[in-house]
Amino acid sequence: MKKKSGLIILLLVVMLGSLSAESWYQYGSMKFSISAGPTIPLTLTTWGETHVGPGEGNTNFSLGGIGSIDYQVYLTSWFSLGAELGFQFNMAKSDDVFSSIPVLAKFTFLPVQTTHFELPLSLGVGLNYLSFNGYSKMAFGLTADIEARYFFRDNWGIGIKTGIGAILEYYTDPALSGESKNGVLTCIPVMLTVTYRN
Repeated sequence: MKKKSGLIILLLVVMLGSLSAESWYQYGSMKFSISAGPTIPLTLTTWGETHVGPGEGNTNFSLGGIGSIDYQVYLTSWFSLGAELGFQFNMAKSDDVFSSIPVLAKFTFLPVQTTHFELPLSLGVGLNYLSFNGYSKMAFGLTADIEARYFFRDNWGIGIKTGIGAILEYYTDPALSGESKNGVLTCIPVMLTVTYRN
């Protein structure tokens, strides 16, 4: 059933893309975006346990904030490659602040685009610099997001973006790899974006 649903969604996206107007973008076109909004802790999984939702007794993180800057260059009229630098914070039940600085490579597919509206789908992969409770470390980061963007002028647009972000900690050293060390934190950001394109 899941495979059929995924195939149907993929076919709908491709069909919508074929109905799109001629692309605004061409090889070498660039896009710069600034985004900010709240982030909701979704799950915290350590080996053996999964906690769902914000708050004490669940992920132990509260609603937080996220912001990012994003630069992309179009390789074709439908695909772009770029980078994203961000900052995320959430409060923990211990009143400590959990912060993350993701540095991600981003790949974007633009199946739906008209003169004034577009619907990009993006995947990001990279590293996160984490800081919490006096400790700092590097961890892997993954993101998948979708954005609805409206251009009120030829070059300037606004939009709303959401998706899922994951921070993965994995240690191979037996002294570090315990149930409390290895894990995955997922969050759902909801961001307003301002975009400039040329």
